[in-house]
Amino acid sequence: MADLFTEFVQKSGELYGTTAMDWAPYYRVGVVRFERNEKGQIAGKYRGTVVYRNKNYTNSIHEGETYIVSLESNPLTGRNYFAKPIAKLDAKFFFELTKDQIDLLAERLWESNRMAILPFLEGKYKEEFDGLLQKQREELTSEYGAKIDELTASVADLEQSAKQDKRIIEDLQTSAGFASPKKKEKHPAQQQQKKKRIYRTGPTTITSDKFTAGRYFVNLSFDHTLLSITENIHGNVLCLSHTLNLAGLNDVLPFESKCELSYEHTVRGALIVHLA
Repeated sequence: MADLFTEFVQKSGELYGTTAMDWAPYYRVGVVRFERNEKGQIAGKYRGTVVYRNKNYTNSIHEGETYIVSLESNPLTGRNYFAKPIAKLDAKFFFELTKDQIDLLAERLWESNRMAILPFLEGKYKEEFDGLLQKQREELTSEYGAKIDELTASVADLEQSAKQDKRIIEDLQTSAGFASPKKKEKHPAQQQQKKKRIYRTGPTTITSDKFTAGRYFVNLSFDHTLLSITENIHGNVLCLSHTLNLAGLNDVLPFESKCELSYEHTVRGALIVHLA
């Protein structure tokens, strides 16, 4: 409060021509709220020490009022203060404060009277504080709940992808493990001819020895007559046992029986398979 009092002294000098020496007895100052105690006396407290009104100001300071006061220690006991009013902290006082003075007053009050202010704030604004805290808790819960849901979905996608990749690996291992070394070798021309064939083997499946990767991108042409098939580790179709399972193929071209499908290569390495 010393800085606030210094400003008060300066303003008084500007308005009334007083000097710092005129205010020398008042440089021990504090903010005190006066109430009637259990003995019926009007008193307050400053940093835990009882403050009584100076005998010359008993008619100036009343019950329920708050003042900036100068404090004089009791010369007989030193156990209490006697207060002289400097400025009454009422609506008029606060209305006339500038923004800088309000900030300074709030800062000094908080520094010197924190333990007294906290219970007051808790009692006066408890419901408002509780509401703000509840709102913040709900916002944080919602925010983190959305993140948890997003992470859970990502984990589920990764687990599904891992399962699919595991099936691809198992399929490749099975194919490699059961390859028979005693199987009769075919002429290279025959092998080449077999590799070039693509078959429609079921309502939603096409099969070919050319399908050796684990995943492919498969796209259907606008007129539903062509399939574009490109090997890609991020492809949208799994390949198991050289077979692609194409959901919706039977709607485009109903399956009647196993048949061979013609195809051609593009310069970019894709296969163009003719459905009709």
